Amino acid sequence: MKSPKKKHTDTHSESLTNFNIPVINQLPQELLDTSPSERFIGDFMVNTPAGESSGFILNMENNYFAEKNIYEGDFVVASTQEPIAAGDLVVASLDNKVFLATYFPLGNKIRLEKDSAGKNQLVVEHQTPDFSLKGKVIQIIRSI
Repeated sequence: MKSPKKKHTDTHSESLTNFNIPVINQLPQELLDTSPSERFIGDFMVNTPAGESSGFILNMENNYFAEKNIYEGDFVVASTQEPIAAGDLVVASLDNKVFLATYFPLGNKIRLEKDSAGKNQLVVEHQTPDFSLKGKVIQIIRSI
């Protein structure tokens, strides 16, 4: 249930917008299978204009991309609107597992390097069941 918006008397506060970005690997699977417009604010982290989400956040759970300065505990911001090109970092999912990978198209297949050294590779067809590219990585957020 959504909570009603509070009315502000401060003129500066009135211009603020509510924001929501889902933390994709911390949402239950049933929410991952729904569109952002079907999700509730309690399922999101505050950050993008409400109802206009074109991205999400992945909380890194390993150091596979340490060579690219992406570490366990970092928040990876991905866009569902950005075009994906060879060599881009992407968030993908396969068999209900969400992961970060470097994207390389191979005709009707895709090679995904799941670490920065390229030692952990996965090759899938575009139509592989339970596979999808979720978005292109556009930002890394790290707590200090």
